[in-house]
Amino acid sequence: MGGYNSNLDNDDIRKIIELSCDDINYPGDSLIGSDFDYKSGYGRINMENAFNLINYPNSLKQWTATGGSIYSSTGQYEEFLAGVDWLDIDIYLVMRHEVRKNITFPESFCTIKDGWGRGVDCIGFSTNPRYGMDYCEIVPNTLTQTGATLRTYVYQVWNQDGTEYLGCYPTTPSNVVFAYSVLGIPNPTIDGPSLICSTNSIFTLNDLPPGANVDWDTSDNITIVNSTSTSCTVCANGTGTGWVEAGISGICEPISIRKDIDWVGVPYVNPATIQFECADGSGYFCTNAFGNEFSFTFDHQYNYFDIKLTNLSETQTLTQFTIYYTEGTMDIFPPPQEGTYLFHVRGNNDCGTATNWSKESVEYVDCGMGGLFSLDIYPNPTTEQATITIVSNEDMNAVTQKVDEAWQLEVYTQGQLPILNIPAIVDNKYILNTSGWKSGMYFIRVYFKDEVLWCTLIVNK
Repeated sequence: MGGYNSNLDNDDIRKIIELSCDDINYPGDSLIGSDFDYKSGYGRINMENAFNLINYPNSLKQWTATGGSIYSSTGQYEEFLAGVDWLDIDIYLVMRHEVRKNITFPESFCTIKDGWGRGVDCIGFSTNPRYGMDYCEIVPNTLTQTGATLRTYVYQVWNQDGTEYLGCYPTTPSNVVFAYSVLGIPNPTIDGPSLICSTNSIFTLNDLPPGANVDWDTSDNITIVNSTSTSCTVCANGTGTGWVEAGISGICEPISIRKDIDWVGVPYVNPATIQFECADGSGYFCTNAFGNEFSFTFDHQYNYFDIKLTNLSETQTLTQFTIYYTEGTMDIFPPPQEGTYLFHVRGNNDCGTATNWSKESVEYVDCGMGGLFSLDIYPNPTTEQATITIVSNEDMNAVTQKVDEAWQLEVYTQGQLPILNIPAIVDNKYILNTSGWKSGMYFIRVYFKDEVLWCTLIVNK
């Protein structure tokens, strides 16, 4: 069987042969009965049954689990040890610990044939450790379709008179390795997309055992177009998260296999998540300050989003503005005039554009100059160069003569692309070379002390 499937360990081969034997039962011989007995063993070897046992619809899964906890312990007793790494062949004083671990299988089963440990891949001894052979097993009566309890043994070892502690062999309980195999009919799995649109999407049921009955079901925002026992075609009739489920019966206890869908339909914004914050922390936006921040949350990942502002007093939709991104903030430039506006946002994904706009009102006010400093730029418009100067707002005619803290200069295009970043300027002025720049408007942003300063520069060629 090893030539048929090179992944089979000796324990796998032995167990498969045992499970596939033809039982021998002679009523006239009291020593030979049904199932295992010491005269006929497991019965007559049947290799055809053995090969059938590990083929469809059955599947043999080989898994490992690491670490366990002590379930029970013996007192100290003498044990003859041979073949244990790092120990001489001798009689030692030992204490045996039974180490267990409750595990959930990586895959669940519709029907379990059997399960067993694979000693060759374990790190842990049996109750007879003298030859250093690794061992683990499934605790009897703990095997289910979804999990089992595994056990192995480790030994604390002292010299024969108990005066010297030699260690825990073959390892500590937290480092044991359980290797185990499970044979049975696995539960089917569902494959399909994580996003469902109004066009048809197909979900496929894999590894469906013969003779199974399947009933498909979906969340309310998904419509079933047609279905077979192994596939289901659906489309979106709404938005939100969703699910597609296959109810399976006829081969074991009825089960439901569900696939959760990340999103159904176009994305939408949760209006409760739309937030506005001025650069100074107030709850309104400033018409003359950069650093107004707004944020919102889509209930599903979007490819891009649309934004518009509506002036409530004039019922006018503003369209000529740029969304300017930097360091997690999103600013609208140029800032609108004073007034109350409705902020509208909608999302787009692979299914299309949302049909509704989520909206929230936002107030724009004249905040004055704000902090202690502002920027002066001359000439503006410019052709080849412009001088940027940090100006004191306490005296608009007084230019700061001494800069006691380095400042950072950033320049962005109107399309939000960064073209310049100078991290440490130590003078109060900086001459900006604009030769080679395209004509248009540019954003100038400066980080000075605890303030964020901004202005715009027009380049005319």
